[in-house]
Amino acid sequence: MKTWNGHIKECLNRLKNSSPTLKSLYEGVFSNGKMICFEYDEGDSIKKVTFDEAYLKTRNIAFSLEKALDGQKDQYIALNLENSEEWVISFWAILLSGNKPYLVNLRQPSSFTKKITDTLQIVYSLDHGKNDLGLKSIDYSSLKEKCDKEHEFSFSDEFALATSGTSMKQKICIYTGKEIYQQILNSEYAIKNSKEIKRRYKKQLKQLAFLPFYHIFGFIATYFWFTYFGCTMVFMKDYHPSTILSTVKKHGVTHIFGVPMLWHTIENSIKKEVKARGEKTEKKFNKALKTSNKLLSSCKPLGKLFVKLAFKEIRNQVFGNSVRYCISGGSYIRNSTLETINGIGYLLRGGYGASEIGITSVETSGKPSILNKNGVGVPFPSIHYKIENDTLFVKGKSTCHKIIEDGKEIVPEEWFNTNDVAHMEGGMYFIDGRRTDLIISESGENINPDLIESRFNPNLEGLNDFCVIGLGEGHNEVSSLIVSLSLDCSDVQFEEIKSYFYEENEKMSRTFRVKSFYFTYSPIKAATAIKVSRAKLKKDINDKNVVISPFDEFAKKSMSKQNELEKQIISLFAEILGIDINKVQPDSHFINDLGGSSLDYFALLTLLGERFDIKVGEEETPRYTAKDIAEYIKNKQDEASN
Repeated sequence: MKTWNGHIKECLNRLKNSSPTLKSLYEGVFSNGKMICFEYDEGDSIKKVTFDEAYLKTRNIAFSLEKALDGQKDQYIALNLENSEEWVISFWAILLSGNKPYLVNLRQPSSFTKKITDTLQIVYSLDHGKNDLGLKSIDYSSLKEKCDKEHEFSFSDEFALATSGTSMKQKICIYTGKEIYQQILNSEYAIKNSKEIKRRYKKQLKQLAFLPFYHIFGFIATYFWFTYFGCTMVFMKDYHPSTILSTVKKHGVTHIFGVPMLWHTIENSIKKEVKARGEKTEKKFNKALKTSNKLLSSCKPLGKLFVKLAFKEIRNQVFGNSVRYCISGGSYIRNSTLETINGIGYLLRGGYGASEIGITSVETSGKPSILNKNGVGVPFPSIHYKIENDTLFVKGKSTCHKIIEDGKEIVPEEWFNTNDVAHMEGGMYFIDGRRTDLIISESGENINPDLIESRFNPNLEGLNDFCVIGLGEGHNEVSSLIVSLSLDCSDVQFEEIKSYFYEENEKMSRTFRVKSFYFTYSPIKAATAIKVSRAKLKKDINDKNVVISPFDEFAKKSMSKQNELEKQIISLFAEILGIDINKVQPDSHFINDLGGSSLDYFALLTLLGERFDIKVGEEETPRYTAKDIAEYIKNKQDEASN
């Protein structure tokens, strides 16, 4: 019987001896036979699907798709699904049918995505029977034909995905099997240099499908790196924090790759719990964190024992004991978050990549003394880095094949300008922020807002989000803090928020200090976004979609919280349904008037739960208008405050 190390070695040899095409990768992935491909909750039980079973499903769906398309080939088809078994099956089925998947980013506005589908001349969308892109819908559940074993498919070797849209530009990245082959081959470097990446729990290795597969980080690092080696993808029913934690523990998840927002949320919840237990407990916890980080760096066996004794209760409340390997990527992560997560024993590494270049590096060290420095490691074997004028440039065999920007095809330069400010220190690379986000002060100095934000670590009631941006024109920008308040933020809570930011700001050097402070009741991050887009926030402020007021005007600001709440919910309606916000009125029925489906309504309930921490319509009479939902939420908030 093969050992786990033997299986990994066999997979790497198979990869090296195969042709660099998506067809060969497909054959490699599904040669894992009886190993478990997917896991997800189905009622009270866990549904498990083997690679053999998934392989048959890809062929059946592809065969049915061929018939639905009447044999049409070599066209882009929108893959319009969330992370799920259906997403993975559909990706391979589209390729098998001789067509090319476009991985629809469901976190982008439909109007933005519509421009991309127009550019790619997409006619069809593979979805759950409905899309808001004006495409011909092919319902996944309708593809029920069974494929003969002898049937031969004409495999395509190309797919497309879009950048996150934070730059407000339409950019499509085209990849072929050649680049993905190199991306998977890069995993050998991580395996050799980071023993923890192949560690299992109860003889199983399970990756949480947290990152969306239509995002390059999720597609390469979460899906391809692991599925090629026969590891299990664990799917969640939604992204509510409680669902994430319960799924990890219930399924025994071993690997979690996420964006800083996930790790920041975990850190805040831990510190909130510790703080509630009193100053003495808080000091003891902080001291234990420092000790743990030191021991895990100098003597890992002793460090693990210390973690087990000192943080048993906290680990049980978070992920439990199955997690073996974590990566954060996508934006800047706070140093305090790294120290907290690493200190309680879930070693968290920084990674780097982008839609245009794929995943290019990850810190492979297992020592908190290195991980807490917030680096992203060194480039993978297929990649080269260089830094010019503090900007990172990347080239290599695994970067995207072609780029289409604002409808025009461009040939990528040999060295891709990431527009990320970076530096190298002690052989490690560090990403310091986006050049396009830099604040140009009156003196002409470039100020990195990520570095300012990293100095703030609030965990305050009444505060939803905060962001540092430059307000003003040209070389006369003013570093400004925008805080998004909850609608029930009280005078006392705001005073605490104001005092916190003022005091922390004073601790910084004059260069880094925020000059202007504003508050708003509007969301500054899209409900489905993984981070605040500074470009979008600036545009929203200029267009008056987000109305900001100076801190000093809080006491004077009179407003109807009921009306403001309705505005937020109307915005959610428009975002989920992909329609003009002006078409949504307080009394508009989500389904009857606006054309929402039951699936759309489920998405709405999930987002309402995440934003307001309540359940709407599950245990009581469903509410379908912004007015009714706002009234329900306000009543719940009033009850909680009394």
